[in-house]
Amino acid sequence: MDPHILARQMAAMERHGLDALVACSKENVAYGAGYTVPSQALNIRSRQFAVACNREGRAAMLLTANELPEAQARSTLHDLRPYDEFAENPMAVLAGILKDLGVGEGKIGLEMDAIPADRWEVLKKALPRAAWEHGAEAFHEARMVKTPGELERLRAAARIADAAQAEAHAQVRQGMTEQDLYRLIVDRALAHGAEAVLLDNVSPEDVRRAVERCSQPDAERRGRRIPIECSGGIRLDNVRTYAETGVDFISVGLLTHSPQAADMSLRIVPA
Repeated sequence: MDPHILARQMAAMERHGLDALVACSKENVAYGAGYTVPSQALNIRSRQFAVACNREGRAAMLLTANELPEAQARSTLHDLRPYDEFAENPMAVLAGILKDLGVGEGKIGLEMDAIPADRWEVLKKALPRAAWEHGAEAFHEARMVKTPGELERLRAAARIADAAQAEAHAQVRQGMTEQDLYRLIVDRALAHGAEAVLLDNVSPEDVRRAVERCSQPDAERRGRRIPIECSGGIRLDNVRTYAETGVDFISVGLLTHSPQAADMSLRIVPA
């Protein structure tokens, strides 16, 4: 684990009186592991991942066996504990990790809002003498102050955005559309090392062209193409068209901002 992140988590455990912290959410697993697990990025919920760390600074990662090569290549963690998703219970493996970390009977901060209820019940039974606390606040405190690595990534993203926009704006010509300019910005951002693309309010045809542009393998990414997400103007009647472009992620705001509210009221009358 990155030493700065490890120190932040150890300090948070000290403040909250915890013997260990266990991350289960996509964001905090990535925080501890040093990279985003592809299966979590794709929201494959049946696959369980976790990063556990104790107050002495020992850490280990629970992951599916198919993700082991990726973790070995990219993770800052060295203690990787894979499980067979078709033959093993991930909670048994996680319980084993916590026992090996010496906290099987300790006070453990767990992201309780990021673990399925059925697996939570299995984990409690596997470690009946452990005391469980919600670890969300400890993770929040640990992540409030950015590490040098996080600050450098923020600076790198800002440099890419500044350079891409400056170079794209230099090519603006009369008669160009907003989408023409957007394509220029995306192209320059990719040239400067952008790792993902968000297409907002872009037609399916332009999304398809962006997918083709981003499908060119990048040596620095070991052949992985750049992931693309699209959003804006996507409805249930056109989401299939967008999906067929080959885009990786689709955000449909209609699911949350446009449902019809049910008109409900409660009246109390004398008996």
